[in-house]
Amino acid sequence: MFLITTANQKYWKTDEKVLFLGEWCKLYKDKEIWARMDHETLPFHWEDRARQIQGLGYINKLYERYLKILSIRLNELHQVDYGPRYWRIIIGPWLFYFLVFLYDRYLSIRTAIDSENVTNTWILQKQNLPSVPKDYTTFNHWSVSQDDYNFYIYSQIIATLGSLPYETKDGSLNLEQGLYDPHLKGTNLFIKGLLHKIVQKAPDRYKSIVFVSGYFHFFDLFRLKLSLRQTPDFFSSPPIVPTVSPDLSIRNKLQLAEGNDEFEKLTNTLIPLQIPTAYLESYKETHQKSLEYFPKNPKLILTATDLFGGEGFKFWTAHNVSRGCKLAGIQHGGGYGSRKIDSIVYNEIRACDRYYTWGWSLKGYTKTHPIAAGKLASLEEITPNPQGKVLVIGTGEPRYSRWDHGDQIGSEMDAYCQEQSQFFLSLLPKVQTAFLFRLHPAAHEWNPQARLQDLAPDLQIYQGGETMIEQLKQSRLCVCTNNSTTFLESIASNFPTLVYWNPQRCELRKNAIPYYESLKKVGIYHETPESAAEQANKIFDDPLKWWNSEAVQDAVKNFCNQFARTSPHWLRDWKRELLNLRDK
Repeated sequence: MFLITTANQKYWKTDEKVLFLGEWCKLYKDKEIWARMDHETLPFHWEDRARQIQGLGYINKLYERYLKILSIRLNELHQVDYGPRYWRIIIGPWLFYFLVFLYDRYLSIRTAIDSENVTNTWILQKQNLPSVPKDYTTFNHWSVSQDDYNFYIYSQIIATLGSLPYETKDGSLNLEQGLYDPHLKGTNLFIKGLLHKIVQKAPDRYKSIVFVSGYFHFFDLFRLKLSLRQTPDFFSSPPIVPTVSPDLSIRNKLQLAEGNDEFEKLTNTLIPLQIPTAYLESYKETHQKSLEYFPKNPKLILTATDLFGGEGFKFWTAHNVSRGCKLAGIQHGGGYGSRKIDSIVYNEIRACDRYYTWGWSLKGYTKTHPIAAGKLASLEEITPNPQGKVLVIGTGEPRYSRWDHGDQIGSEMDAYCQEQSQFFLSLLPKVQTAFLFRLHPAAHEWNPQARLQDLAPDLQIYQGGETMIEQLKQSRLCVCTNNSTTFLESIASNFPTLVYWNPQRCELRKNAIPYYESLKKVGIYHETPESAAEQANKIFDDPLKWWNSEAVQDAVKNFCNQFARTSPHWLRDWKRELLNLRDK
C-alpha cells in the first residue's frame, strides 16, 4: 500500500490502495474524498498507555543528556561560559518538546515499517537549506498544526532510517516564520509600549520584583505590585527575535556524538538541523535586545507562561539568574499536580528557585510551594440561573500529537466526540433542550462541530465570544469534560459542576486519587458519560439543592484547597511570600 503521512493531498496517491499514517491525515471536512478511497489507517502507537509512560521516562533521560551536551556546544560556538541552568531556561522548552515531537513521529514511521504493508511513499526532495523555526513559538505552531513541516520531518525520518521504499518529490514548504507574539497585540500594544517607556526611567529599587505573564488578572496584579512598592508595569516578552536564514557552516559545528540506538542516531542528525535560529544564528542579537528591553538589576523574576514562548524573556532571565537573581515559576493551568503523566511540570520546576502551585506539593521537590492561585484570586461565587442552560465545556487538542501531558491526544478526538454525543443522548428530553456545548477554540482542526452534529443532530453548539464566566451566570449547571483549568474555575466559583472523562486517557497521580474519589462519592466526578448524564438528569430541576448539601460542600472545599486554592487574604499572603523570597 502507498503510505500517506499528512493531510496535504499534494502528496497523496489515489489510484491504488493507501495506508494512512494516522487520523491526522484525514480531515473531517474532506471525508467525502478519503472515505471513497480504498484505505486503511495504522493503529495509533500511544493507545498503549504503559508504552506512553515508558516513552516519557526515556525522553526525560535523553533530555537531560542532550541538555548537558548542547550547553557545552553552545558555549563553545558563542564563546560564552554559562552553566547548564542558563541553557535549560533558554533552550530547555524547545529541546524537550522537540524530543517529544520527534519521538512521536519516529514511532509512527516505525509502526509503518513494522506493518510490512508499505510498498511506496513520497518524501520531499532534499533542500539546500533546512526548514528551521526561528524560536520556540514558531516550532510549537509548526509541529502541532502545519502539514508541510510534519511532511518535511517525516521525509527526514524516512530517508534517514532507509527502511521504507520511497520516491522523492519536488515541492516548496509553506511555513510562516513571523508569528506574532500573543502577549503584545491589538490596542494593548500602544498602551503597554507607552507604560514601558515610563517605567524604564524608574529607579531599580522599584523594579526588583518583575512579573512577566504571571497569570494574574490585570487589576489583581496591579494591586499586588503596588503593595510591593514596585512599578505597575506589566512586562511582556516582545517579538525581538530577528528572522534570519539558517547557516549550515555554523550548524555543522554542532555535531553531536554517535547515538546509542536508532532514535538517538536520528536525533543527533536532526537537532543541528532544527534547533531554532534564535539559539544559533541570531543568538547575540536576541541576547542584546532582551537586556535592553527588560529591567537591568532584578532580584526576583516571576512568570507562568513565558518560560516557554517568551524568547526575549528567557534570554534576559537566564542572564540574570546566572548573576544571582531568583526565578519563580507559577502554575498556569489545570491538571498540574493531579495528572499521572505530566513531564513538563518537572522541567519547569527544575528551572526555578521556587514554583508556586494552586495547592499541591510534589514529594521530593522542595521548590514547590502551595499558595492561593493568582488566576482564581478575583473569582466570586456565581449563583446559577434556575431556568438556565446546562453548559458543557468542550476541550480541544491539536491534530498532530502532543502526548506528554497525560490527557487525551489529538488522534483520540473522534472517540472524545463520540463520548460527548453519548452523554447528550443519555439525557432526558427536558435536559437535552437546555443543553449547550461550548466549543474549545483549539479543536477546530478536528471539526468537532460537524462530528458532534453528525452523531447527535439536536445537540446545540456555541462558538460565540462570551467568556465562560459570562455563560455560567446564565446557566444552571456546568459540565466539564476534561481535567483542565475550566473545571477548576467553575468549582472554585462554587458553581454546581459535574466533570467526567475517560480515566484510561487521563490517569491520576496516586496521591491525587483520594481527592477525586471524594468528588466521585458525592456525584461530581464521573468516569463515563452515562454516569454523568444520570447525575445531570437527577439534579437538573434544582442543581443548587444538591450542590449546597453538606457532603458536597465539604468535598468541594477539600478538593479546592488542594488543586484550586483561593483565599480572602491572597494579597497579603503573596506579598509576604515574595518579599521573603526576594530578600532571602
